Formats: sequence, C-alpha cells, structure tokens
Amino acid sequence: RDRKERKRSEGECASATHFNSREQKKGYQNNHITVKMSSSTTKPKKHWKDQLVTLNNHVHSRRYHKCQSLSSDVLKDAKDDDDDDENKIPPHIQRMIESIHAKSLLQLGKFEECIDFCKSLRVSRQKDAQKQKDDVEGGSTVVFHLVEEEVYALYRLGRYETCRDLCRRIVDKQQQNAVVTKEELTGLQHVYAQCLYRLHDETNGLQMYQ
Repeated sequence: RDRKERKRSEGECASATHFNSREQKKGYQNNHITVKMSSSTTKPKKHWKDQLVTLNNHVHSRRYHKCQSLSSDVLKDAKDDDDDDENKIPPHIQRMIESIHAKSLLQLGKFEECIDFCKSLRVSRQKDAQKQKDDVEGGSTVVFHLVEEEVYALYRLGRYETCRDLCRRIVDKQQQNAVVTKEELTGLQHVYAQCLYRLHDETNGLQMYQ
C-alpha cells in the first residue's frame, strides 16, 4: 500500500510539474503574442513632407475638418522635433501650415479656438522678437502673420471693441514699419471699418474706405 501511495504521489507531482510547465509556456506565448501585437500596431511617424502633400489635397477638396486635424498633428510634431535639425520644418512652411489651421477653424465656425491659437502664437513670437532685440515692439510680419484671422474671429463673436483696438494697433504699426502685407492690410481695414460702424462711429468708419 505504501508503494501504491508513493507511486500515486509521484504521478501527481509529475502531473503538477507538467501542468506548471505547460502554463508557463502558454503564458510565455501569450506574452510573446501581446508584445508582437503591440509592436505591430505602433505606426511610424510620417515625415512632414508627406503630411504636407495630404494636407494640400484636403485644402483643395475643402475638407476643413481634416485640414484642422492634420495641421494640428503636423504642428505638434514640429514642436516635438524642434531640436531635430533633419526633421525640422522650415519657418515659412510652418507659417503656411499655421495659416491653414487658423483658416480651417474659421471655416468650421470655431472662432474662440481660432482666437486662442492666433493670439498664443502672436504673443509668443512677440516675446521672442523682444528677446532678440530685432524689434522692441515686436512689430514684424512673423509676429502678426495671423492677425487677419484673429480680428475676423473677434468680429464674428461680436467683440467689436477688442477687434477695433487690435486693428487700430496694426494700422498704426503699419505706418511705421510693414507688419502685414498689402492684402492683409486691406482685409484688416475692412474689418476695422465694420467694427467702427457697429460701435456707432460712422465718421471714422467711412474714413477707412477713403
């Protein structure tokens, strides 16, 4: 009887060992599968040049939701890659993408978001300009390149006084040093005049068109 019990005990130990070994192997396989699946689902980041082609197609097709989403991703990646000279977006290309993003927000009626985006860039670049002492007032086309979109969003939200003050500031700066293009200035003057009319200042509003 002792021999039978010892044999049965040995059999149970062998079964337990086999079971544990099988479970460990199964667990390893599951872990291996998990790792393999997670690595296969990680998508490599696209180069900004490839994204720019897609963004351009969205612009021409007037797919503003996709324009906003993709331009936001590209600008975020540009911020992350700021120290990477190889993947760094040239400044004039970045400003173009910023312009697409701002205009997409306007087309989608996201005026508050557009104001926040444009103003944050303007304030940030104005501080950079002051640090570099290129312009004590921060008056440059780089600083104000989205100001037309900003004032239009302010106007659409009915913030006429804030819009008027910003337009006046730009027009005054333009007399000292070109901070916007002629086309942008025309658009600003139109919004400026409309704000003056809304604020019952018809005389000065009429002068903006003369």
